[in-house]
Amino acid sequence: MVGTQVGNYLIEEKLGEGGMGTVYRALELQLDRRVAIKILHADLARNQSVVERFRAEARAQANLLHPNVAVLYSFLVVGGIAMMVMEYIDGQNVQEIVRRSGPIQVPHATSWLQQALAGIGAAHRVGIVHRDIKPSNLMITRDGAVKVLDFGIAKVTGGSRSVTSTGAKLGTVYYMSPEQVQGGPIDARSDIYSLGITFYEMLTARVPFNSDSDFTVQKDHVQSPPPLPTAFVPGITRGIEKIILKALEKRPEDRFQTVEEFSSALNNPGAWESYVPVFVRGMTGGSARQRTMPDGPTPLPPIQVTPAPRPFGMPPIPVPPPGAGAKQSLLTGLLAGKRKFIVAGILAAGIAAFFLFRGSPVKPEQLAGTWAGQVSCVSLQNNQPQTPAVMLVITAPSFDKVSAIANRAIQMEGVFSTSTNELSLHVTQNTSFGFQAKADLDAGTMQGTINFPQQTPLKCESVTLTRLKQK
Repeated sequence: MVGTQVGNYLIEEKLGEGGMGTVYRALELQLDRRVAIKILHADLARNQSVVERFRAEARAQANLLHPNVAVLYSFLVVGGIAMMVMEYIDGQNVQEIVRRSGPIQVPHATSWLQQALAGIGAAHRVGIVHRDIKPSNLMITRDGAVKVLDFGIAKVTGGSRSVTSTGAKLGTVYYMSPEQVQGGPIDARSDIYSLGITFYEMLTARVPFNSDSDFTVQKDHVQSPPPLPTAFVPGITRGIEKIILKALEKRPEDRFQTVEEFSSALNNPGAWESYVPVFVRGMTGGSARQRTMPDGPTPLPPIQVTPAPRPFGMPPIPVPPPGAGAKQSLLTGLLAGKRKFIVAGILAAGIAAFFLFRGSPVKPEQLAGTWAGQVSCVSLQNNQPQTPAVMLVITAPSFDKVSAIANRAIQMEGVFSTSTNELSLHVTQNTSFGFQAKADLDAGTMQGTINFPQQTPLKCESVTLTRLKQK
């Protein structure tokens, strides 16, 4: 395709490819300007009903003019080739930045997300739901402005339900809302969930639900509480973490109801420190429903966030350097450690857990006690096996605070939900490690896997912890 001419456009370079089509940089010959062209896959372009639905949605998007949304110039069908002609953005998308540099610092991530919220809000106000929000669809220009891309599978309220066959699920599996997974009604709150996943990835360089199986990821979106972002990047403030959890509530009615509410919360994160997510409510045994809004200062009223023009000479928001926002002290110790007892200590320090219990409801105090076992690992540097020991002592657990000590020295804390039988622990010191497991209290065991940052030279299989009997 590169080097060919389609209508008035000379295709110059392939920029990317997705499930709906391929995006190219092209030169518009009559106006001598660079544009981005998304050419629909041939099988979609042959389906006239799909093309007509794209045309209707493109017509709606063409009227969407906002500084944080990439402009759609036209929708054409030339020689059987259906394509969208869009503004060409000279910059990088958020996914590229995260893959190259790691977690983004909170101020930068918040600024970028608020710009994205402003652009998506403009779409929502004219009845357009994006339905495919993800880091690769957020472009950062050279001067730090955010442009939202790819409304190709957007839904126009009151119009066609989708651009694929009836019942098809649209979007990218890691960023799908629970209602998208279940094929239910989609509205603006679905975009809010996807924006929450995107914000989570911006701050931690990982998605909350990850698996080689699409089915497993979809099931987790519907059923599993997300791991706490601070389990991977402890420097994230409590207020920001609670705002993310609010955006990732399973039921649409429990999330922010508008992107303006989401943006307003980011302007005042301290007010959200006491927010209790739905998955940890009702754990005191009472029937009273917890507040859906945070205690403390009243949140600011909803506002629209549009980046103000930068004065001449004002520096743009810089792209963070590699590794920015990530804490490396324990990782450095792991890379340098040569003795098994050092590795064992760091592995234990890295436990940041979701314990998903099955069967009858579990009370927090049932977790108290000492749990011990070994994890089987292989060094990726020399292929040598390592089996460090892990011991976890859980003390005085309750729904709002669970304290633990790993390997007799590492302090940990977290929360426990009796409604979902889920315990989330994180190390109070700096760590980027995580541990996911299921507990069988009848058998007195916990089984799971340890997750490491990509740069860690260890590959670990399943780990089993057994409750030690009291003497």
